[in-house]
This record gives sequence, structure tokens and C-alpha cells, in this order.
Amino acid sequence: MLTRITACPAVPPAASLAEGSLRRRDYVDSYSLPLPPAAPFVDALVIQVLTDLPGWVTGMLRLRDRLVGVFGLQTGGADESLGHSELPLRPGGRVAFFPVVARETDADHDEVLLGEDDRHLAFSVSGLCARDGRGGQRFAFTTVVEFHNRFGRLYFAPVKPFHRLMMRALMRRLARKLDRGVLAPGGPI
Repeated sequence: MLTRITACPAVPPAASLAEGSLRRRDYVDSYSLPLPPAAPFVDALVIQVLTDLPGWVTGMLRLRDRLVGVFGLQTGGADESLGHSELPLRPGGRVAFFPVVARETDADHDEVLLGEDDRHLAFSVSGLCARDGRGGQRFAFTTVVEFHNRFGRLYFAPVKPFHRLMMRALMRRLARKLDRGVLAPGGPI
């Protein structure tokens, strides 16, 4: 049975880093799923989502890079190494082409924040493992975007449906691996 993925247009309550990451939240989406009792740590889940890309996602990123490179926007996503820096993920490290900007851990949650600020928009992505109200844990992957100008809005308008499609696909891929027990357990938070 495939784990059910929940989509929400808001920052999860426990995602304090995502909540405070940008001055404004012009766009937010969050996808979450329940975790098995012996789930991997948030580091492994974030790395899985951002580096285990289906071929069509890699193709979309390459197309995006070719199109926006003409306008002087940051590129390199699909062709950069999809590795990561040392574990645990810490500020100053990287996952794929995303810099790690903050980390917050306590007894009830573990959150890693990655992000980038370009001249047209800033974005943050948060990977969060947190206890749910039923005694289990959930993993949430949240994107927050702040537009700096009209070009940012114009750029993001055609990107948004593909972003949503990709995030659903990446979270389904993660869910299948968790359901099959493919990812090594890291223990509960």
C-alpha cells in the first residue's frame, strides 16, 4: 500500500525555519507523508528528495536552465553534481545545487532549510521531520517563494504547475522507497 501524501498551501506549524525564512510568502506549498517507526533522519529524506530525480525531472531542469540562462538567471541545476556535503547537513553545506542555510533540532522536530536569493526572487525549501498529533512522525517538504519584482512573478507563473508536478512525483518516489523499506532507518527524532 502506498503511503498517502498530503499537499497543503501553508507552512507546517512546526516548520519555524521555513516560517521565518523570507520577509513575505508570495507562494507556499508543502507536501507531507507519515513516516514509519524506524524512519531515516531528515538529512537522508532531504537528500533523497533532491538527488533521486526521475529522468523527466532532470530533462525539465535542463530545459529551464537553457531558457532562463538567456536572461542572466542562475542556472546549473540539472547538470551540477547531485551529491551532498558532509552529514549531518549544516549551514554552509549543499544538497544538489541548494545551499544549506539553517538547521534547527529539538526533541520534537528536526528541520533543515535550504535556499537561494536571486535578483528576481528568493526561495527556501524546508525538510522537516516532526511528531504528529497521533504519536507518529511526518516528513514535510515545503517551498516558500518571495518575488522581488514583476519579472519574478512572470518567471514563476509558468514554473508553478511544473514545480507542483515535480514535487508530487518526488514525494511519491520517496513514499515508495519508505514503503518498501529501501531507505536505511535513522531512528525517530
